[in-house]
Amino acid sequence: MSLIGRRVVLMMPFSLLIRPLAVTAGDIDVYTATYSADVGILYNMLTLHLRGHIEETIDRRNGHYRVVATGEGSSIRNRFESSGVLGAGRWKPIRTKSHFDVRGRQSETDVAFDWSKREVRYQAQGETFFLRRVRRVDDILSVPEGVHIDDGMSATLNYA
Repeated sequence: MSLIGRRVVLMMPFSLLIRPLAVTAGDIDVYTATYSADVGILYNMLTLHLRGHIEETIDRRNGHYRVVATGEGSSIRNRFESSGVLGAGRWKPIRTKSHFDVRGRQSETDVAFDWSKREVRYQAQGETFFLRRVRRVDDILSVPEGVHIDDGMSATLNYA
């Protein structure tokens, strides 16, 4: 099964051409798109289809970004949020949250970045698929000076 749809592949060259033009048009850029994913579990014994919407807001003047992606399908749901700031020429994440629900098994992750203290607080809770055991993580990591940490969105913005 394909992880990205035919429309996404066909629209990629167009979006790569238009997106750089939109960046120069104003200080706040808002991009919206839809997505779909086919998920296979246990060698595709269990397959799920997810459709969703993503909204990306980039405020270059004030140095902020925010991305929200939500999706839903039969027996599957997700929500992803990421926000960050521009500092020292790099986009840096401030908070990343995600929530997944697959056939009633829920998984949540919350990562908060405190750049003044050079700390990252990582909290996660997930439920195993068959035995429904709950796994929890609550940790604070120190970030040495000169080390950059990205989430998926800040990495994408920094790469672009």
